[in-house]
Amino acid sequence: KWQRTLRIVQWLLARAPEDSELLVMSFSDKALIQSKPKWLSVKDKKALAKTMQAVESVAPYGATNLEQAINKVLKHSPDAIYLITDGLPTQGLGQASILSSGGCGGITSSKKTVSGECRVTLLRRAASLTNSFKGKLSIILLPLEGDPQAAPELSKWVLSTGGTLISPAASWP
Repeated sequence: KWQRTLRIVQWLLARAPEDSELLVMSFSDKALIQSKPKWLSVKDKKALAKTMQAVESVAPYGATNLEQAINKVLKHSPDAIYLITDGLPTQGLGQASILSSGGCGGITSSKKTVSGECRVTLLRRAASLTNSFKGKLSIILLPLEGDPQAAPELSKWVLSTGGTLISPAASWP
């Protein structure tokens, strides 16, 4: 799945409008900006190549903290966000990722798994950060088996911003 994600990033970078500027970020339990400079011009092919090399050097690991990623990207005032994900997040902000609320029973560091209900709650918290976002959020979903709530929850989120959700065929790109 990670190799496919790399191909999608490469596809997106190659097809970005010539006059655009991009900020490329990866996230797991931490969100890291991969593009140098932070905002790079699509016309700067050398910077695009360096950014792609930086993304290729990322080793996927651990939990996914979408809340931190959205929080960080919004600080840079983008007019559009493209998110590549395999489903719902597994970690949130704070000491205890989520308090026992919303019927999910809470998440603590002692638990080895995160319930589907808690993952939905984590997604909704991340999505609430975009309530005042004026741009479009589009998501490329590479579905994870056993994550049935991902597509409907992500659909609601992108529709609230006027964006698009796609779950492409395995052969794309």
